[in-house]
Amino acid sequence: MLIPFFGLIFDTGQSTGGDMIKTNVLGSYITDNLVQIINEKGKIAGLTAICVLIIVATILKNLFLYLSNRISVPVRSSIITELRGDLYDKILRLPVGYFTEKRKGDLISRMTNDIGEIEGSVVGTFDGLIKDPLTVLGYLIFLVIISPQLSLFLLIQSFLFLTLTINNLLVIALILKQRNIKISGPCEHNFSRYCYKD
Repeated sequence: MLIPFFGLIFDTGQSTGGDMIKTNVLGSYITDNLVQIINEKGKIAGLTAICVLIIVATILKNLFLYLSNRISVPVRSSIITELRGDLYDKILRLPVGYFTEKRKGDLISRMTNDIGEIEGSVVGTFDGLIKDPLTVLGYLIFLVIISPQLSLFLLIQSFLFLTLTINNLLVIALILKQRNIKISGPCEHNFSRYCYKD
């Protein structure tokens, strides 16, 4: 897409499209259409088509960002509202002796700052849960459009990498479990000798 654009701006003469390198299906399709517009209707029409394409892409990006926030903000607000309501109900059910031991500032801090920290983690997890699978799916579709052979190689390589990583993690977990048993056995024996049972 950039070759006809730069050909128009810098007048390099590459707007005919005869010697362009076709790297992928999508790029070839867009480049061929732009070159056809430039050859048939002139450079101004080609430049207009490129500008319209950039404007449409920007509008779509902002539209999907707006829709994402439109969906996630009410869910986030309801989660935090329920969390604050549950915390307030729990504070009301506490015995009176609890309030003599704890300071008022500590309770207010828990209801504001700690809930804010939880809100950040919950919202980050929620956004990642929705956006990340869609992003990966979009990248995979785009990779298949660009180069099916490279996409197949990438999927095979990712599968092998994940298999090796999971196997290594299982071996490490087994080793750590055995070491934990070796350490906890003598500790439990020593503690049982010195601690009295009620």
